[in-house]
Amino acid sequence: MLVALKPVATQLHGLELIVGTGNPPHEYGRIVSLAGFSRLEAVSIATEFIEDIPCFVRTLPRSVSRLYLHVAKNEVVEFMLNGMGLGSYVDNGGGAAQY
Repeated sequence: MLVALKPVATQLHGLELIVGTGNPPHEYGRIVSLAGFSRLEAVSIATEFIEDIPCFVRTLPRSVSRLYLHVAKNEVVEFMLNGMGLGSYVDNGGGAAQY
């Protein structure tokens, strides 16, 4: 799915992959990792695009400080990352939990 972005992968600071309704087209496949995108600071992605969420989060580049997971229509979970993995999350209701 991200093959077309590989030539500019180290130049991107943000990435947004969301869907309006339904699932993304199957011919695009699912994303396992963003490991080659070394300058990303923010990622906003629908969970339908992710192959394995725990693996995806573990392999995010250390440059990513914010991760927005679109888990359902109008439901986004925001993760604040500390450069060494998961830091904490804030849900839409304003509640926060530490990891």
